[in-house]
Amino acid sequence: MLSGQENELYLTLAKRVLQIDKLDSFAVKVSHKASEGSQLGM
Repeated sequence: MLSGQENELYLTLAKRVLQIDKLDSFAVKVSHKASEGSQLGM
């Protein structure tokens, strides 16, 4: 078994990886929206 501290560390790392993954897909969506917006002359 992992100690409580090690467990926390792994959870934090896992969350960070998930957040980075979400941010990447979010950034892709935003850049698509931005390019659509500029084509519409917004």
